[in-house]
Formats: sequence, structure tokens, C-alpha cells
Amino acid sequence: MGGSSKSTVVGYKYLLGMHVVLGHPVDYVKRIIFADRKAWEGNVSSGEIFVNKLGLFGGESREGGVHGIVRVLDGNASQGQDPYLQSFLGQVIPAFRGVCSLVFESFYFGTNPYIKALAVQVVRTQTKTNGSPQWDITNADIDEALNPSHLIRETLTSTQWGMGYPEGTVDEATFLEASATLKAESFGLSMMWNESSSIEDFLREVVNHIDAKVSVSPITGKWELSLIRKDYVVANILALDPSNIVSLDSFSRLAIGETINEVSVIYRDHEDNKDKTITVQNLGNIQMQGAVVPFKVHYPGIPTAELAMRVAQRDLLARSTPLTKVKLSVNRTAAGISIGDVFKLTWPKLGLVDLVFRVGKVEAGTINDGTITLVAVEDVFGLADVTYAGQQPTGWTDPTSIPLDLTKRALVEAPYWDVNMDPTTTPDSYDPDFGFIQTLAVRTAGDAFKYDVFTAAPGATYVDTGDGNFAPSALLVGDIKYTETVLTYTDSDLISEVKIGDHAYIGDEMVNLVSLDSVNKTFVVDRAILDTVPVPHAAQERIWFSGGNFGSDTTERVEAEEVRVKLLPITPNGQLEESEATYDTIILNNRYQRPYPPGKYRLNTVEYPELVIDSELTFTWAHRDRTQQLAYFNTQSEGNIGPEVGTTYEFTLTTLDLTVIHSETGLTGTSLVVTPISVEGTVIATISSAVGGLLCTQGLSHTFLYLPRYTPSTDFVVDSATGYTPSSDFNLGA
Repeated sequence: MGGSSKSTVVGYKYLLGMHVVLGHPVDYVKRIIFADRKAWEGNVSSGEIFVNKLGLFGGESREGGVHGIVRVLDGNASQGQDPYLQSFLGQVIPAFRGVCSLVFESFYFGTNPYIKALAVQVVRTQTKTNGSPQWDITNADIDEALNPSHLIRETLTSTQWGMGYPEGTVDEATFLEASATLKAESFGLSMMWNESSSIEDFLREVVNHIDAKVSVSPITGKWELSLIRKDYVVANILALDPSNIVSLDSFSRLAIGETINEVSVIYRDHEDNKDKTITVQNLGNIQMQGAVVPFKVHYPGIPTAELAMRVAQRDLLARSTPLTKVKLSVNRTAAGISIGDVFKLTWPKLGLVDLVFRVGKVEAGTINDGTITLVAVEDVFGLADVTYAGQQPTGWTDPTSIPLDLTKRALVEAPYWDVNMDPTTTPDSYDPDFGFIQTLAVRTAGDAFKYDVFTAAPGATYVDTGDGNFAPSALLVGDIKYTETVLTYTDSDLISEVKIGDHAYIGDEMVNLVSLDSVNKTFVVDRAILDTVPVPHAAQERIWFSGGNFGSDTTERVEAEEVRVKLLPITPNGQLEESEATYDTIILNNRYQRPYPPGKYRLNTVEYPELVIDSELTFTWAHRDRTQQLAYFNTQSEGNIGPEVGTTYEFTLTTLDLTVIHSETGLTGTSLVVTPISVEGTVIATISSAVGGLLCTQGLSHTFLYLPRYTPSTDFVVDSATGYTPSSDFNLGA
């Protein structure tokens, strides 16, 4: 494609002052973001921030960047007028107390005719919106998110934005108990109310996040917060039975077909302020219904994937279980019961003993009739404590497998081919040193159908960053040398899913499947495709068919980044716990940017000879260019392709102990002549390509026997893998 020759004038910067009011006072400003790109990160509650990201939008030749002083005004009661604002607006201006605001002082916003979308991430856990210290401050902060107990209390009592109830109308004991529990659960929320909905709707949304009930106690008249948890002992809770039940008005249980078996939680990741989705399934329920019955729920206050996963599993448990609903009238024994409380129900006519229910609605009755009407749902946390009188044990045995740690697995960095063939990737927009991780795994059981990819930096918490399909796989029957292309296999899995033209890994070497004979158990392959080179392989080495059957970590990585990876298989019986999976480590090597190694290697016109005798060594090879090799898998036998601009070659000839015999660098041609060498025995020739200071991921390497002259009296054994050992009467000539 052609391009314009029009030049771009650079060097002029236009500066702009701006005052941005964020809202009520906060603890500190954490990030300043323009157009989803982080311009600054730190921790400033009041004072100046220096932003210096001149290349944030591509630098001067494109859309510039950002640069300058940003002053944080915390809005405290003694805050004075800002001198910079006074210099433009005059001396008589407000001090802007009671709000947190930012002053951009003669700030460079880039070269666009408009200001890029601005976002500011703030943290408020230690301060109320009026600037006073937070209630129960010890439990308030949960990893820079607010304890929901504090959020609910502030919603009820704030006179600035909340419902304005006096603090004396809040039951301190229940809120403190909930605060401690939520702190222990690491259940913090990051959300705000912007008046787009009613304050009552906002309160309900917070309560739904944490699975709780907020109600006024019929005894104290105060607001109570009750978390729906397994925080009770069945023996100690209120018992309702024919002795205190006036009537059992209704009793119904959901059919399995009325339940949900897949829950997707949409949450807002506080690291990048983007909505993300976590999906969990009840595989047993899916099998029973024969279909996936999905349910999607938004929890915008959840800030992390880990918490979203826990909440998704919580909701799935409640929605995939066929629970019982009852309506019953009871005497004054239940006078103190409130919404969210639990009781145990015994009803002999239905064969129920101590079935735990949680109250959803209470009708207190009238002066003339003290009967209390309760509407309740079976408590999902009490299921293990239920006794169904007269129930017989089942003779059914679960045929599904328990998910086990994957013992046959491998990690690779995605090659140039795979990145460019993936329509979801945009290599030109990535960091120059970027890389992606791919995973290979063999299933441990026949009913394992996929796995999730969890990753972490050393010492960090593992997060779900992708998933994968199990790779068809097999073991090699015998040793193979550099040029062998017909391979016999055994111990295969999922071979029926392999397609002609799929690429595969044997160790670090990639091959292309040309044909497959499943009867005689042989493959025909093209050796050493893409950026790999042919090497000998031993019997029992595994071949992984990776074409479309690998796992992907969707996180963009950078060169030298160390990542730990766990693979969590899924069977109809559930998913392996993260703590039970073994991790592997990979260090990214910028594989995408590295040149391809040379191909069509010959020594004295022979392809990978095992023995060379008393001769000049003429090495030849062919150019390769990764940017031109995206149409099909080029073979080793093809001639020159390219080379990639700037390609040079490095050559070394060494002994087995890596003593250098001959070396050259900066070669640009495709041949090299080495005069007869004085060394006798096994030597190693290596030819590597380089572009822009980057060496190829793998260099051509050839191990062979070099003999000056010989007079054989007996045969000798040639073994390119281990060296060459002549018999005791093998004589070298003069």
C-alpha cells in the first residue's frame, strides 16, 4: 500500500488549565487514566502529582501524550483558595471545601483537538463523605475496597447523600458482627451511587452483593444487618413443629427443570476499570437437565476475579439446588423472628426432621389474632443437616471422574505463526517485547473436557486468565534422527481429532502432519517448521498436536517476565481446586520478534551426514523470513525465502565439551568453507540467524564425527546422539 509524503510539524505544545471536581472527600488518589491508558499511579491524598507520559498516545508524530502538574485538593475544612485558579478566575473564588478535586496546572493534554477521556481512580475507606473518620475503622479497608457493612451503615445514616437516619437507629452489634465477618472473608466492594437510581435501589444492590438482609427489628426498632451464612448450629436455632405450628399453608419443592445450572457474574475489575465475566457451572445439573440453563447477574461493586468467582459459586449453589418453599402460620413462639433468620422445621406427615429454612417474609398478625405468618425458603447451607425420614440408601454409583492434577503438560511461548493466525490478536498494538503463553495438556480421565489456565507472578495470587482444550497426544516408539519423517507411535489419546495440516510439538521442535495411519500407528510429518530446527529425539518422547488444541493465557506478557502456570481440569464432577494443581514456570523470550533460523542445511552437499573424513567442510543453508512465511508451513528442503531485512548469521564449530574450533559472525551469505581441522572425533556445528540484535529462538545444530584419515580393521558404530566409539583395533592413518 502506498503512503503520503506529507510531513508533520512537531514541537509545538499547547497547555491547558483545568479544574475537575471528583466528588466527596476521599482517602487518596490512586491512578490518573486517559483513554484507558494509565498516565500516573501512586498514593496522594493532598498535594502535587507530576505526570510525565509524553508518549502515552504515540508521541509527537501521532497524538502526543500528557505532561504537567496535577494538584489534589482534598476539600478539608481549612482548605484555602488555590493560587493557580485565582490567577485566572480572580481573587474572589471558592476554596472548594467538602469535595475532592484536581487542578491541572498548565497541563499538556496531547495533540488532539479534544481532551482524551479522563478517569481518576480514588480510594475511600478510612474517611466518611463528610471528611470525618470512618466508623469501625479497623475493619473498614479490604484491599482498597470498602467493607459492605460500613457502606450499608453510611447509606442509612449519611445526611449528605444517604437516607439520613440517626446513627442511634442502627443496631451496632449486628453491624459490627457483619463487619468482622466480611473482613475475614476479604469481601470488599468498590462502587458508587450517582443518583441514576433511588437510594433504596442502591441499598438493595449492596445487600444483594453480599447475600444479606437489612431490616428493622420488631423488638428493638433498629436497623439490623444479617449475613446469609452458615453461621448457626442447627441444635440451637428455633424449632417449629406441630406443637407450635397453627397450619402448614403450603409446601412445594422446585423441580430440577426449574433450576439454573450456569451462572455468569459480570464484575468491574478495579485494576483496569473494565467489566469482566466469570462463569461457573453445575455440571451434574447440566447432565440431569440435558442442557445448559444460564443466568447472568451484574455485581458492579465486586473488584476482583477471585471475589467474583466466590460469589458466582455462591449464587450457583443457591440457584442450581431444588429448594423447598413453605408458608406456615405459627403461634407466638416465633414472635422475635425477623427476615433473614433461620428455623428448623419438623413435619412428620412429610417425613421431615429438622429441615432448615430461612425467613423471607414475616406477617406479624393483628391484635385480635396473634398468629404469625412466615414465608421461608429452605436454607442451602443447611442441606447437609437434613434428615428425610424413611429414605432408603441409593445403589447408584457416580460414573463421573474426580478431577485430578494434570501430570502430562507443557508450556510454550506462542510462535509468530499462531499470533498472526489468531483473529483476536493485534500484534502492532502490543509492546515491542510482547509474548503470549500457550499450554499443552493430556487429560487424566476420559470425561475431562477442558481446563482453565491460572497464572501468577512468583509469590502472587493465581487468577484465571484463559482456558484450553486437551491436546491429542502420543509417544514415539523408537529413536528418530535429524531427517526421519515417518514416525511410529503408541499410547495415544484423542488421535481421532487430529487433522492433516495440524502442527505439533516433539520437544521444542515443531512438525507439520502430512498423513496419519491409525491402523499401523504411523505419522508422516514435515520436520522443523516455523522457527524450530530438526534435532534427534528419543523413544517415548511425547508428540503434542497443538493445532487448535492448546490453552491460551490471554494476558500480554513481556520479555524476561517469569510466570507460574497452573492448569485446572474440569470433569462432570467439578473442577480441580487451584491449591491442588502443580505449577510450571515459563520465562518469556520475545519469540514473536526473533528471526527464523536458516533452513535446507547441508554439509559437503549432504543433509546432516553422520561422518565426514579428511575434507574441507562446506556448510550451506537457505535464507528464511518469518514475515513471508504465513501462507503454509515451509519445509526444510525449500530454497531461499527472504531473507528478513537485516539478517546475519553466526557460525560456531565446537567439540563435545564446547571448546571452540572455528567461529564467525556477521555472515550474510548462505555458505561457509572451513579448512580441514586438526581435531578428530565428535564435533558440533551451529548456525544461528540474527536480526536487530535478536538471535533466533533455536539455531541449526548438527553433531557429526570428523576423522582426518583412517585405516579400518573392523567396523565402528556411529551414534550421532552420544558420539562415536571405535572398536579397540580401529586405527587412524598417518
